[in-house]
Amino acid sequence: MGDVPRRFVVALVASGSLVSPSFVLAQSGERSEPPSEPAATEVRQEPAVEPERVEPDREDGVRDAQVATPPAYDEAPPSAAEHERAARREAERDSDGDGLPDALERATGTRPLRADTDRDGVPDGEEDTNLDGVVDPGESDPRVPGLFPGTAPHLPEPMSFDLVRGLGAHAGELETNVLVTLRPRRGGLAQTTWAPEVEWAFADGLAVELELPMVDREVHALKAAFQWTAPSPNERFAHGVQVIGEYLLDEEATEITGLYLFGGRTGSVSTLAMVGVRGVAAQGGHLEVVANPSVFVDVHEAVTVGLEGNAAFGIHGGRSGAALAQLHWQIARRFRVQIGGGVEVEDGKVGAAVVTRWILE
Repeated sequence: MGDVPRRFVVALVASGSLVSPSFVLAQSGERSEPPSEPAATEVRQEPAVEPERVEPDREDGVRDAQVATPPAYDEAPPSAAEHERAARREAERDSDGDGLPDALERATGTRPLRADTDRDGVPDGEEDTNLDGVVDPGESDPRVPGLFPGTAPHLPEPMSFDLVRGLGAHAGELETNVLVTLRPRRGGLAQTTWAPEVEWAFADGLAVELELPMVDREVHALKAAFQWTAPSPNERFAHGVQVIGEYLLDEEATEITGLYLFGGRTGSVSTLAMVGVRGVAAQGGHLEVVANPSVFVDVHEAVTVGLEGNAAFGIHGGRSGAALAQLHWQIARRFRVQIGGGVEVEDGKVGAAVVTRWILE
C-alpha cells in the first residue's frame, strides 16, 4: 500500500471504512497477526423427550389422557328371578353330601359339615330316609348313636349267634367284643363260656371275624368267620351269606357252618333270620340243620329289646335249642351292652342261661 500516513489509517479504522484488520499495518511497518478466534462455547444438548403416545379410546375415539377416569358404574340390581335362583341354591346346598340340606341340618341340630353327626357309622341322610328333618316311624335319629351301625335297614345283631358286623357294613368298621354265657345249676355254675373276638369290615359289605372260644379258663376252639352282604332290592330288606370255620381243640376236629342271612324292618320292628347247615368231619360226617330267628323292637334310639331263638336238628338225630330274651343299650357313642337270659335245651336236658356281650367300636 506504500507509505500511508498513520493518521490516515487511524482515521479509516475509526470511521469503519477499513473492514479487514489483516491489512492494517502496525506503526513499525510490519503486518500484524490476525486476532485468534474466540474459543467455541460447549453447548450441552439434552436428550430429546419423545412425546407420550396416547391411543384413542376404542369406544368413543376420545384420547384417554384427556379424560378423567370415571367412577365404576353400579351393577344393575338382581332381578326377582335371580333372587329366587340364589335362594333355591342356598336352600339346596349340602356341604357334607349326606343328603340333608345345610339349612335343614342347622334347623334340626345335625352337623352340616359332618355327614354322620352321631358317628354311629350311618350317614344322616340314611337315618332320616325321607330327608324331612323329622324322626318318622322306621327311621332313626341322626343326632343319637344307633345300636346297629353300618346297616340299612337297621337290624340289631342277635346275642348268641351274632353277625360279622351288621349287614351292609362300611369299609373300615372295626369292633371288639366279648360274649359271656353263665349256666347256673343247682348249687353253683355248671359252666361258663366266654369268647373275645375282633370284627373288621375290610370293604363295603365284606367283613371278617377272629374269635377265641373259651370254657371256663381253657381255650376251647379257634374260630374265624367271613360275611358278605348281597345287594338289596329295597331299603327295608337286607340279606347276605356267612361262613364260619371252627377248629375244636379237644376233639381235634374242624366244624364248618354255612348260613344264609336275611332280615327286614317295618317301623320300629325288625326281624332277622339265619338258616344253614353245620358239619363236623370228625364225627363220622355229622351234619345238622341250624336256624336262628329273632325279632326286635326299638323302644328308643339307644334301647332295643328282642327275643332270639336257636335250633339245631341233626340229620341222624340229636336236637338242641335255646330261647333268649335280651336288651341292647347304647351307653356311649362307641360302647354298647347286650344283656339277656333264657333257657337252653340239649339232648332233652333243660337249663338256664344268662348272657351278656360288651361291645367297643
